[in-house]
Amino acid sequence: MLHRKELVHGRKRFWRLRDEGARDLFDADLCALVAGTTFTLIGICIDKLRIFDEYGAALNPYHVALSALLERYCGWLNHFNRSGDLMAESRGGTEDRLLKDAYGQRMDPRHLAP
Repeated sequence: MLHRKELVHGRKRFWRLRDEGARDLFDADLCALVAGTTFTLIGICIDKLRIFDEYGAALNPYHVALSALLERYCGWLNHFNRSGDLMAESRGGTEDRLLKDAYGQRMDPRHLAP
């Protein structure tokens, strides 16, 4: 898996990226791989401050993002009359449990309070 923090800071398995030459080669290879691959990316950016300003602590921003991501993904699948899979990355014990609880509920923002 490619984790942004590990890549940027050259941590764990990406320790070699602390070397500027190795990082340049890695970046070039990764860009070439992405440019040469056909795929559809559905992404979500979380504006935690905006969510907090609008809803206070009543909503978990990651659960709001999951709901929005699922809406877009299901809409995309429906548009092309397809089915697909979804996998959430593990983030830690408490976070994983909260996300599983939210995923098990209806994905309506009113049901996403922690």
